[in-house]
Amino acid sequence: MGVGEKVKNVLPTNPKSVPYVDEGELLTGFTAGIYDAFDNVLPEGTIGHILVKGPSVRQGYINNPVATEESFTEEGWLRTGDLGFSRNRRLTITGRSKEMISIGGMNFYPHDIERVAGKEKIIDGRPVVACGVYDCEIFAEELILFDSYKKGTETFLPVINAVKERIARDFNLPVSRVLPIKSIPRTTSGKLS
Repeated sequence: MGVGEKVKNVLPTNPKSVPYVDEGELLTGFTAGIYDAFDNVLPEGTIGHILVKGPSVRQGYINNPVATEESFTEEGWLRTGDLGFSRNRRLTITGRSKEMISIGGMNFYPHDIERVAGKEKIIDGRPVVACGVYDCEIFAEELILFDSYKKGTETFLPVINAVKERIARDFNLPVSRVLPIKSIPRTTSGKLS
């Protein structure tokens, strides 16, 4: 789901649903808003950019007026870089705005693509990483997936075909390349890096 899309309530048993954590209400003195890319307020239950104000929100970057200007609206709201929605004065974070993959005017979360690709039997539980890469020749972003594959490249062709078919079927999205990589590093918190 991308900016401007309404959140749907689905049962956790639905294989196409994604669970998110309700972060709760904001602390006293803090306010948050959900906005589109042009700083217009979005209605409750709609995914957008999370902007905040509060007593401990920084005022800007030291000796960096450009970064300060990019990080704050004219009204003093901090652009957190997070995407999410609010419902009944409660905030839910759905991802980072810079993590979005934009292809053909549609936005996709990498973790959604990775989760679906990982369900392919041929992947067998191995880590998969999805990323958008700008192609200077076609002037557009393309989708590339990396699979933690330790066998020889000559046996990788069935993996490429299976992953491309699965992503095309579930997202109606073309995968430009599926590449084998010996290992995928993780952050200290265990996330794929």
